[in-house]
Amino acid sequence: INNIIIHNFNSNSNSSSSSNYQISTLLNEWNTNPSSLLELQFLYDSKIETCNIPILESISKQTFDELYRDKKPVILRQPKNHNLPFKLQTIKSNLLQVFGKSKIVLSSSNTFSYDKQITTLENYIYREMQPQTLSKSANETMYYFGDHYDVSKKTNEPKIEPFLKENYKLPIVANEQDVGLNSLSFGIGGPGSGVPFHTHGPVYAEVIYGRKKWFLYEPSYLPIFNPNATTLSWYHDNYTSIINQNQNQNQNQNQNQN
Repeated sequence: INNIIIHNFNSNSNSSSSSNYQISTLLNEWNTNPSSLLELQFLYDSKIETCNIPILESISKQTFDELYRDKKPVILRQPKNHNLPFKLQTIKSNLLQVFGKSKIVLSSSNTFSYDKQITTLENYIYREMQPQTLSKSANETMYYFGDHYDVSKKTNEPKIEPFLKENYKLPIVANEQDVGLNSLSFGIGGPGSGVPFHTHGPVYAEVIYGRKKWFLYEPSYLPIFNPNATTLSWYHDNYTSIINQNQNQNQNQNQNQN
């Protein structure tokens, strides 16, 4: 599995109502200034739109279990209002207001993620979460993408993990055994960020804001890559030759998709 965050969310509302306009404006808080994305322009070519993984508008639990669970990847396109309360709770200003001083765990953005750092959410958003550059290696790039801060430690600040359990809604194909605090994780990354190839078990991955591109291989196939190089540099230097081998499955995962 390899993944890369392409760009931040851009909301285009056609509604003339003030409430929809306000919601659209709030959702745009995660946008990135285009002037800071000049080095990432190569991400926006025609190749980025290709997707050879099935995209389904709806599916029953039974069909999902029979055809996809633990078998092969699929994209589930959720209704636009799916997880809307959670989306509104996780706009940038809300997260900073409620969890800005809360401690989070950052991991290095290489395959094995061996380096960990504890910081606050506001420090990560304002200082660490910058657009990825081709010159910075993965082991030097810290990324908030899944590790939980120890919820048993006493602190005066609210913790993000219990908030996830209380407010995030799993897709309709999820079973009871899929639900639990230990199975939930939350991450935020800047444009061009991502994690190099690594192995992963079954997972639901939903994009709340932005767009993410995934590169998937069968377990029996080992792609050629540098575990300490960023996904961005791998895409820039190697992707064309990789797709010519016809071994790669890739998908663009947009908001409201699992």
